[in-house]
Amino acid sequence: MQGMQLTFWPRYPDLDLEYFDHLLQKNAQELIFTRKIAETVSKITSSPVLTLHNATMGAPSGWGIFDFKTQLGEIYPVWKEKVNALWLELTPKLREKTLPIINIWLKRMIRTTSLKARYSQEKQRLSIFLPLLIAILKTSEFFLQSSASFLVIPYIDKFIRSSFGDKDIDYFREFLKFVLFFAPKTIVLCIDETTHPRGPTLKLAISALNKEKKWIKGLGVYGTGEIVTAEAITKLISKYQIFVLSAYQGKSRPYGWYKIRTYCPQGYHPAWRDGLAGLFSGTQVGFLTQDENKEQVQTEKGKILLGTYFRLKLKEYSLTPLSGEPFWCFYETLGNLG
Repeated sequence: MQGMQLTFWPRYPDLDLEYFDHLLQKNAQELIFTRKIAETVSKITSSPVLTLHNATMGAPSGWGIFDFKTQLGEIYPVWKEKVNALWLELTPKLREKTLPIINIWLKRMIRTTSLKARYSQEKQRLSIFLPLLIAILKTSEFFLQSSASFLVIPYIDKFIRSSFGDKDIDYFREFLKFVLFFAPKTIVLCIDETTHPRGPTLKLAISALNKEKKWIKGLGVYGTGEIVTAEAITKLISKYQIFVLSAYQGKSRPYGWYKIRTYCPQGYHPAWRDGLAGLFSGTQVGFLTQDENKEQVQTEKGKILLGTYFRLKLKEYSLTPLSGEPFWCFYETLGNLG
């Protein structure tokens, strides 16, 4: 269904659809930026790069990473075979190590009775995903050291609720410790966007996580305002393996959805997504943001959920092919990329 265009939005019948499409094209640049910087870091370091996309604002950039087969090329079949073998080996061995992480996640995310039906489903997803992620990272550490390939592994999750400042860091901290203990050569890029570029609350979380040791480096809007490049990141790898950054490198004023749809201001800032209900409807991000509003829009090819349309258009405009490769589709579901 790529190539379709929005023709009518019942909730906003007077919306300038051409302007909205312009926003999506600009938004796609965030996906391209993330993909290019992560691929370059992986190439320079010969290490796997794990990109963590913090829902809500940082989630879309996770849709712009190519599938594993496209990234690895001819070594993919052997790589996949090794990953599967290691995954089977690690699953029982890591069970006790993953339980505390899973329990923290469930306690944070399953907070109301209406979500209890998801408890078992999400517990099972994480029980499968965490050992698989380590298998992918460890296998890739070996393969990338002996080839000219690169590998970026995306994962969308609610790592930190940035509005909580430094009060919601336990899951992120334990997840990162787990990853770097079992896959110590991994480089981690955490992507998030902010509606408050002069004082993002995520900075408070970074400071809290760095109290015991300096192991996470904030860059750009999460640092000292420096320009974020792959080369700048690789120069810091002797001191850090975890970097927090924005996929948006512009300077436009942040406007939320209300002002965007009312005034159609010039420029672009990721804050346009803030306050738009149902933007992730039809995607796995909808559950992570606890906004599963079934917002429908009309295209020339029929009705579609807004979030599904949003995801497909960002993939189209960022030149990210939809993949039907079975192992990728399996990983995509576990990693909240669907």
